[in-house]
Amino acid sequence: MKGETVKEFLKKSGIPLNKVAEKMGETPQNLQSMLRADDIKTGVLERIAAAINKNLYFFYDDESQNINGDNNTAVQGNGNHIDSSTKEFLALLRKKDEQIDRLISLLERK
Repeated sequence: MKGETVKEFLKKSGIPLNKVAEKMGETPQNLQSMLRADDIKTGVLERIAAAINKNLYFFYDDESQNINGDNNTAVQGNGNHIDSSTKEFLALLRKKDEQIDRLISLLERK
């Protein structure tokens, strides 16, 4: 996945890069440097996801990664591919996270 794509996901989600860098224990300059890559290493992506309390799938939005325009989703990178069972699993994870977020917001209201 391209660094620019990661930046777009974070911006779309309202997550400032300097806050991500801080939670990763990096300087904003180091994070910017990591995100200049055309193919972000999975380890970096996992660290970013952990810093924003998201699962790795957060960065694999079906619409943005559907390169072929069909039902097959190609993930940018070296021979990566997400098949239908993986999509179903990611959808379940996304739903679980949404439910957790709703529960947390309910608890915070008390």
